[in-house]
Amino acid sequence: MAQVLRGTVTDFPGFDSRADAETLRKAMKGLGTDEESILTLLTSRSNAQRQEIAEEFKTLFGKEVSFCVSGWTPGPVLSMELQCSPWVEGV
Repeated sequence: MAQVLRGTVTDFPGFDSRADAETLRKAMKGLGTDEESILTLLTSRSNAQRQEIAEEFKTLFGKEVSFCVSGWTPGPVLSMELQCSPWVEGV
C-alpha cells in the first residue's frame, strides 16, 4: 500500500493576518531586510494563512506582497524560500 505524505506546515495558533502583514512590511521597510523575520513568518504559516496575509498586506499598504518581497530580499536562501511559496509570484 502506498504511503500518503502530508505537508508539515500547519495553521499557526493565534494567527493574525494584520499583525503578520505589518511584520512583513516592517521587515522590508528602509535600508536592509530582516530576512530572519520574513523566513520565520513564511515557514510557520500554512498556505491558507499566507493567502490571508497577502490579502491583508494589499489592503493595508496598497501593494502586492510579491512585489515588495521580490524587490527587497536579495539573499539566496530567502529567494529559494520565496520561490517555493505558492503565494509569491514573480520572484
